[in-house]
Amino acid sequence: MIDNIVSFLATMLPWFIVLAYFSVLGVVSLFVYAYYYRYLHPLSVFPGPPVASLTNLWKGYQISTLYMPETITKLHAQYGNVVRVGPNDLSFNSSSAVGAIYKAGRGLPKTAFYDGFTAFDPNLFGTQDEDVSYRF
Repeated sequence: MIDNIVSFLATMLPWFIVLAYFSVLGVVSLFVYAYYYRYLHPLSVFPGPPVASLTNLWKGYQISTLYMPETITKLHAQYGNVVRVGPNDLSFNSSSAVGAIYKAGRGLPKTAFYDGFTAFDPNLFGTQDEDVSYRF
């Protein structure tokens, strides 16, 4: 009986070692991941809920409860104009950020392709005049 137990443990020992190795590796990688996104990531300088800096599940929960707009408004009141709402996401509450986000520079003019969109009705999307489209 003892010999059967010893032989069983001897055959299971390598599997136990492999399982323990991957378990420890998984726990360590979770801590490294959390430390990186909380303290070393380029967006870690922006304030926000700590859980939001680690996972998008926080944002998914807020969307599923339909309270995301109210929550974002409260976060902006608490933290300021820029709030981190995900590991790689920021929320801006300032109209001055629109130009910096959506109009990074004037180095890429629109081509003649856009003439078809303004042939009968001039609009912001089709205009090729940078001064006109930059005002909006």
